[in-house]
Amino acid sequence: MSQFSTAIYKVLIQRRVLSANRRIPSIFTSSSLKNNFHQTSCPHTQPTHVSNSRISVQQHRFFYASQQPIEKPSIKHFSSSASSTPSVLERAKSILQELEKQNSDGDDSISVNNQTDKNNKSFRTLINLTEVSALVDKLSKINAQVNKNDVTSPSSHISTESSSAKHHTSSIEASELAHSIQKQLEIYLEQKQQKKIFVNPSTAYIYSHVLNCFAKSGGGRYAAEKAESIFLDMLEKKIEEAKKNVKEISIIYLLNPTLDAWAHSCVFDAGLRAQELLEKVRNSGIENGVTIESPDLQSYNIILNAWASSGNPEATDYVMDIFDEMISASSELNKELYPDKATFGIILKAWALSMKGEEAALRAESILKKMENSMLGLSSPTLSTENFQYPSPDTTAYNLVLDAWSRSKSKHAENRVEEIMTRMLRLYQDGYQQTKPNSISFTSSISTIARSTFSSGKSSPGHRAERLLHRMKEMYLQTGDIDLAPTVLTYGAVLDAWAKSSYRGNDSAEKAEKLLNQLIQEAQEQYENTADNCGKSSQHIHVNTTCFNSVLSAWAKSGHADAGLKAQELLNRLESYASIYSSCPDSERDKHFARDCIPDIISYTSVINAYANTGSAIKAEEILDRLEQQETNNVRPNTYTYSSVISAWAKSRKPDAGRRAEAVLRRMMDLDDPDIQPNIVTFSSVIDAHAKSRERGSAARAEAILDHMEDQFESFDPSTSKSKGKSTSGEITSISKIKSHKILTAYNSVIDAWAKSRDIDAAKRANQVLERLERKPNVQPDIISYSSALNACAKTRGSLKDKQKAYKLAIKILNRMESTNNSDESGDRKKVKPNSITYNVLIELVGNLMSSKIQTQQKKRTKKLETIFVKCCEDGYLNDFILTTFRRNANQESFHKMVVTNLIKDLKDDESRSYQELNDISVSDLPPEW
Repeated sequence: MSQFSTAIYKVLIQRRVLSANRRIPSIFTSSSLKNNFHQTSCPHTQPTHVSNSRISVQQHRFFYASQQPIEKPSIKHFSSSASSTPSVLERAKSILQELEKQNSDGDDSISVNNQTDKNNKSFRTLINLTEVSALVDKLSKINAQVNKNDVTSPSSHISTESSSAKHHTSSIEASELAHSIQKQLEIYLEQKQQKKIFVNPSTAYIYSHVLNCFAKSGGGRYAAEKAESIFLDMLEKKIEEAKKNVKEISIIYLLNPTLDAWAHSCVFDAGLRAQELLEKVRNSGIENGVTIESPDLQSYNIILNAWASSGNPEATDYVMDIFDEMISASSELNKELYPDKATFGIILKAWALSMKGEEAALRAESILKKMENSMLGLSSPTLSTENFQYPSPDTTAYNLVLDAWSRSKSKHAENRVEEIMTRMLRLYQDGYQQTKPNSISFTSSISTIARSTFSSGKSSPGHRAERLLHRMKEMYLQTGDIDLAPTVLTYGAVLDAWAKSSYRGNDSAEKAEKLLNQLIQEAQEQYENTADNCGKSSQHIHVNTTCFNSVLSAWAKSGHADAGLKAQELLNRLESYASIYSSCPDSERDKHFARDCIPDIISYTSVINAYANTGSAIKAEEILDRLEQQETNNVRPNTYTYSSVISAWAKSRKPDAGRRAEAVLRRMMDLDDPDIQPNIVTFSSVIDAHAKSRERGSAARAEAILDHMEDQFESFDPSTSKSKGKSTSGEITSISKIKSHKILTAYNSVIDAWAKSRDIDAAKRANQVLERLERKPNVQPDIISYSSALNACAKTRGSLKDKQKAYKLAIKILNRMESTNNSDESGDRKKVKPNSITYNVLIELVGNLMSSKIQTQQKKRTKKLETIFVKCCEDGYLNDFILTTFRRNANQESFHKMVVTNLIKDLKDDESRSYQELNDISVSDLPPEW
């Protein structure tokens, strides 16, 4: 039976991806869950019966026919020599085949005994129950180890779904094998004794190993229901036997592994199903008049863990209710159910996994502080009138609280994590050995720092993360404690922090690559030392693809002129390590420092982005060519890869960028692969490439792409948008906003393409696209939409009549924009207010479209320019760009009146400045309120 010790945090990490992806309706009672169960979003569940109320812990102390304590039979733990997994499975299959043969044709050459009988020569095969028990126990341990090792860093981009599925399938097969052996043993013994045996005492203890097999298999709901079915069958047999004999049943050694199967299932109703199982046991005892052993503290800890691991958004409510009932029941009866350190660890885990953001982190930290105060004797926090003390916190408790803050997405997370780490280190230095940080503590803290943003007065996340790594290394070198040795996850978190710190012009990419080189050097040295010491090493570290991908991402964001080249060189190194590992002898593969260095699609796409951000679209497309020709470790391009190459052409600003981007789109669509389809971002990037290319006909091509995109996504409606399964209203709103923004960006790019096209009908065509956008029910034009359409009018060339038409059209566009400001505050559509770009366009529009040669037009033109300029100053949008535009379009007298005269009034002490100097003024010379 698993104990909730320091290993609980590793279990928490294993469950991170599973629990983060579940969404279910809110529940506060079991009855509401019963009514809503078939509507939930969990794709792995089927409707099931649920009880009508939460189960009281106090009820469970009284639901048996007798409250007399029952002696629990001792369960022997059989040890056997170490053997590999294949040999264990082969021996188990061999035993099963021998038993099946005996039971089918009565082969008397097979014997089953409790003790090894080496002197028995009359039997060809001897099946020893001790060996069977040890084998089944080994199968459960194999399952636990397989699923323990099946862990991926949360920051890793490498998909392990197929690997996990394979492991879980083999674990389920091992569990089924163990169960089959148990059933065949029962059949054999019944045949030998020629009577019905309810529970054979020789084989009953093997059931606990079988149930453990299913609990540790990672088989989710199937494994839990299978374990429960086996347990209930065993319970029925035990009750039948007890009714004829002792009237008492000892069941905890079977109940707890069954509950544990639900705790490991990670299904959203795991906690409820575990509680229901206790209800069934209670009812069975009452209905049959049989005394059944009461659940112990471990039983309730497992139920708490089932809730904590379930991903149920109301799990913390159930956990705290059960916790309170445990305290109450213990106070009234005895101390057996008093929460222990494991209980508090599970409660902290429940808050860490609760997805309740900052609230969860604060609740977890408040519990931790009470545990700290109890340890330090600063206060005597009590849980009940019995003066129960909080247990002292250990490393696991701190790690869980650190994880709660890491998951919280709170702007305070970084500060809280740094403070908690400081407290841990201070307490450890003061002699509280149980608070010693380990690699998980440091890695979790660094991961939180990596997700933080730049703030004034602080260094970058990369610098802070690396400082914490250096502190960790110092402690490891001082103590030699292997728990403090940085792991590949620790290095990966620091590299991720550098990648997130990277922006145009800084040195984060160089820092990241320097750290990666240090990691590679350490890994190589340890690998060589291990080889020299015949495979013995106190520490073993390796490099993985995620580390390389973080550095590649840093180069892609850096904006350095040689970023593409640097990223390409790093990718070449990654490919070379993959080649070296592939040629490595099988005996050395598990220890090789580069065993996980295989470039994936993220590696190649990051290099494409690095080229894209430096204008090297041709180089970016060359990588796509390699991917399509399968010259890259069998890595295939995906939608994001194609979109990145198209984006590279859009950013290149080359004359043929639009055509080249559209050609990549055609290649993508010609694949006819349902997994590689253009999305809104892909189409938007092609439109953007056409908008920036300024080739003749590019605006028309951009609009044609927009039409195709709308045909492709004509069913898109953010208000009814559904993802796979069922989503919460908050998720639908979030998805809707993202898609609406992308569609708006595509429309704005087409309007901008017409504005830059210099086509004689550019203003008209831009307005038509804007009107289409205004008619869309779920996407609203923004100030960029209106400013781009006005810009199309402002750039109109041709006769005076053409300009007058464009001017009238601009007035209509302005009126429509201003009408949004007069809409009801309660309406769904947001107000659109002019910004600095709008004012600059308006000045250009009046200056270009209103003639300065006709006397009457000249006065109107000057008045409108001055009105726009005053309004711009009143709104606080004046900048050097607008000032230059106003100077260019206004006559000298108007500029002097609006700018120079007002400036002289404020100069007072400096009226000697020449007119020429005043004409050269900039925004910095003007009053701040402008």
